Amino acid sequence: MGIQSVASSFYHKKWDQVSDIVAKDVLNLLIEARPEIDENLENSLRFVKEENFILSFVHSSIISGKDVFKVVKSKNIAIYFTVVSYVRLSDTVPDDASIRQLTGKYKNDVLVCNATFSRILNPLGVWKITAINFFRQ
Repeated sequence: MGIQSVASSFYHKKWDQVSDIVAKDVLNLLIEARPEIDENLENSLRFVKEENFILSFVHSSIISGKDVFKVVKSKNIAIYFTVVSYVRLSDTVPDDASIRQLTGKYKNDVLVCNATFSRILNPLGVWKITAINFFRQ
């Protein structure tokens, strides 16, 4: 999962591990932001593991294009998906917690991750993370 890979690389400062899945400008932003994160967020990143993902959903999707009626033009159409994930930071958060609970009762016990994945559709390109953030509520 892209979010998990980026969180691990961000935590351990292993930038080469995600350079293939993260857009170059996003990677540069992550590198710049890393020294500034607070200890609370830094500790939370350790929990971004597959078994701690409680809930993930596609928040938005869009197909974007420039000169879309010129289908012979290369790299003018792309698709974007923004995924929101809630990551458990404490065993007190049950596997079946609802969004209402994750943003209410358990809001101090989860890390929220937003990632936008995109790819060029003509010709079909590779998926890249073009935006990502991690935050505590």
